Amino acid sequence: MSDKPVVHSTRPKLQPETKAGPYVFAAKVDDKNVRITFPDPDEMPWEDAEELLSDIVAPETTSRQALTRWLDDEQYEALKSLNLTFGEMRTLMEKVGEHYKHLLGGPGESDASQG
Repeated sequence: MSDKPVVHSTRPKLQPETKAGPYVFAAKVDDKNVRITFPDPDEMPWEDAEELLSDIVAPETTSRQALTRWLDDEQYEALKSLNLTFGEMRTLMEKVGEHYKHLLGGPGESDASQG
């Protein structure tokens, strides 16, 4: 018996065989060509992606707190410059949430199981 553990996987083998994404959500909400792009969780460090998904599935933060984590400074400032109403922001956040929930599924489910 060998003292070395058996290697069952390597980093290249951790890449998905096929990628369903990109999971990016983009919104153009004015006539100034301001485009707000939310990140692709598959391209984020796993801890950041878990926070993003947690904010969506079971939010414990305000939209402002979540947005400062999700968006880079330039995107966040562009979103703020739009001066959205509370109703518009709520609708935008609902659409973002629907997008990510739809693509990623909840715990123990995926789109494939929605059949």
